[in-house]
Amino acid sequence: MVSHKGTPLQTKNGRGTIMNDRNRAILGAIVEQYIATGEPVPSQSVARSPAFGLSSASIRNAMADLASQGYLEQPHISAGRVPTAKAFRLYVDTLLTPRSLQERHKSAIARALARDGAEVSQVLRRASSMVSAECSQLGVVLAPPKAESRWRSLEFAPVGNSLVLAVLILEGGVVKTRMVPVRQEYSHDELAKFSNYLNSFFRGRTLEEARIQIEAELHRQGEDLEAMCHRALTLSRAAIAAAGEEREIFVDGAGKVALQIEFSDTRRLRDLLSLMEEKSRLLDLLDRTMKSPDITVSFHHDGDESQPWAVVSAPYAATGNEDGPKGVVSAVGPLRMDYAAVLPVVAHIAGTVATILRQRYAA
Repeated sequence: MVSHKGTPLQTKNGRGTIMNDRNRAILGAIVEQYIATGEPVPSQSVARSPAFGLSSASIRNAMADLASQGYLEQPHISAGRVPTAKAFRLYVDTLLTPRSLQERHKSAIARALARDGAEVSQVLRRASSMVSAECSQLGVVLAPPKAESRWRSLEFAPVGNSLVLAVLILEGGVVKTRMVPVRQEYSHDELAKFSNYLNSFFRGRTLEEARIQIEAELHRQGEDLEAMCHRALTLSRAAIAAAGEEREIFVDGAGKVALQIEFSDTRRLRDLLSLMEEKSRLLDLLDRTMKSPDITVSFHHDGDESQPWAVVSAPYAATGNEDGPKGVVSAVGPLRMDYAAVLPVVAHIAGTVATILRQRYAA
C-alpha cells in the first residue's frame, strides 16, 4: 500500500471545477514525458500520442486550462510546459502505477544486502548505496535510534591506570566502545564482576530504560549501596552516557544525482550538497515520513524560494515488534523522479533490511 504526504491531493481548480478525465490523462502524459526527458513538453509531442487522437490545437487548449489551474508552468519563452509540484502530487496520488520487480531482481537485492554476514551498519550502508544505484537518486537510510535499542552486554577491560575500555553490545549486533576515565585502577576480575552484575540486571532493557534505572538506583541508594554495585553503576553510567544520542544516517549517490538536468543550475547543486552535509536537515526531512507504516511520497520545501525535494520513504522495524526501534529507507531527489520505478525498489529494500535486522536481533 502507498500513502502520500506533503501537498494534499488537488482535484479542483480555483473556481471549484473538477478536472475532467481527458485533461487528467493529458496531464499524466505530460508528467511522464517530462520525467523521461527533463525538457519542457510541447503540445505537438502530446498530440502525436495515439492514445488521445486530438489535434495540437485541442492539446494546447487543454494545456492552457491545466496551466490556469496551477498544474503546468512555462519556465521561459517556449512552446513547452513543465509540470508543477501540484501536478506531480496529483500524478502520484491518482495516476501512478508502480512497476513490479521480478523475483530474480528481488533475490539479487536480498543477497547483496546480506552477504558476508554483514553487521547492521554495513547492511544500512549497502542499502543506501543500493537505493542510489537502482533509482539514480540520493539513497538515504536512517538507522533506528540507539536509545530504543536493547542492551545485550557490557564488558570492561583495563587500559592503564586511569582508563577503562567499555564495550557495549546492543541487540542486532551494534557495538559501541568508549574510553571511561577512572580514579582508581581496576583488575580484570573486578571489571568482570561489574559486567556480570550489570548484564544480569539490564540485559534486554532499552538504553533509555537502563539510563533511567541507573540514575534512580544511584540516587535512591546513595551511601547505603554496596561498594561493588556503586562502582559498577557509576562505570556503566559513563559507558552509556552518549551511546543512544546519535542517530546514524547513511547517504550515497551525490554523483549520480548531480548529473541530472536540474543540477546544471549551480544554486540547486549547492542545495543538494548542503542537504547532504547538514545532518539536522536530513533528520527533519526523514522524521516526517516515519509516522506512516506504508511507503510514502512527499514533497518538502527547505524555504519559500526553493524547489521542493521529492522523498520516497519506506519505514522498517528493527525487530518483530512494530513499537520497537524504527528506521527509514529513502530515495531523495528532484520532483522529476521516475516514481513508478523508485517506489517498488525502495519498498523492497526496506522490507529486506527489516528481515535482516530481525534475524540479527533474534540471534
